[in-house]
Amino acid sequence: MRLGLNATLTTGSADNFPANYASCQIAQNSTVNYNSAGAQTVSALGGASYGNISFSGGGTNNRTLAGRNHSCKAILRISAAGLTLELQAIIALTGGWKL
Repeated sequence: MRLGLNATLTTGSADNFPANYASCQIAQNSTVNYNSAGAQTVSALGGASYGNISFSGGGTNNRTLAGRNHSCKAILRISAAGLTLELQAIIALTGGWKL
């Protein structure tokens, strides 16, 4: 799967990120938005890096990081009231974060 320049992928279910791809490439200036009022698991992308990643959806959301290592090349944005991140893994931010 390839997420190109300036593209946005929004996932709104518990199943989350598209699966069953041989590889995953995400452009640094693209965005994956986890948008749900319910709990979601953040994909480890099989070792690939996110460009920008955002969490939205309102309510009290639990986000669980799947796997052990996550990488975000640009910006991590958290924009939902009552959001709880359960950090059970390592997340490397090379661009920064915004709340």
